[in-house]
Amino acid sequence: MSDVHTILVVDDHSDNRELLTRRLEREGFRVLEAESGRQALTYLKDGEVSLILLDVMMPEMSGIEVLQAVREAYSASELPVIMVTAKAQSDDMVEALGQGANDYVTKPIDFPVALARIQAQLRIRRPAADDEVSDPRDLRPGLVLDGRYRLEARVGAGNFGTVYKARHLELDHTVAVKVLQTSAVTDPDAVARFRREGVTACRVRHPTRWASSISASPATGSPTS
Repeated sequence: MSDVHTILVVDDHSDNRELLTRRLEREGFRVLEAESGRQALTYLKDGEVSLILLDVMMPEMSGIEVLQAVREAYSASELPVIMVTAKAQSDDMVEALGQGANDYVTKPIDFPVALARIQAQLRIRRPAADDEVSDPRDLRPGLVLDGRYRLEARVGAGNFGTVYKARHLELDHTVAVKVLQTSAVTDPDAVARFRREGVTACRVRHPTRWASSISASPATGSPTS
């Protein structure tokens, strides 16, 4: 894995993005630019972003709305978000901090101050890791299993495992992921039952069904065979 941090700059004004990009690249960062909130969220699918500089005032999808979407998948320690705002937008900053923003800078941006805040957040950042899986009944949203399935929410639990709503990162659609208990993974009857459930789920035709389900070992987060 590269030691170079990737900063995502989100601003609907190209001049602002280009200025920040040039200065950040001079400091050794890799920079991605997004002109809208929706474009910003697409960059998060590959998991390469280390920190987001996010403008508050944007059309269609505001910075606060983007922040809310980010926090549904990543904690503040996994993916820091620094909001960029005009000095007069104090109410927005109070709301942003309440929604999980790590910090903020004001316009016009004092770059040395912004750089210091970026570096401070990167020093305490703790990226999610596949090997941090412990209890399959209590996995955190944002955890990526097998490099492909990002957990979004817990749906329910049973004797053999726990079902989570997840996003298949390669296919970009919602799936149901079933994480089996360690004891179930070593039980041939439990594995056979799980496979039958998976086949049945894939055959169901329902507008709200999810695409598929997989089993995973809680020790590794990898699909079982």
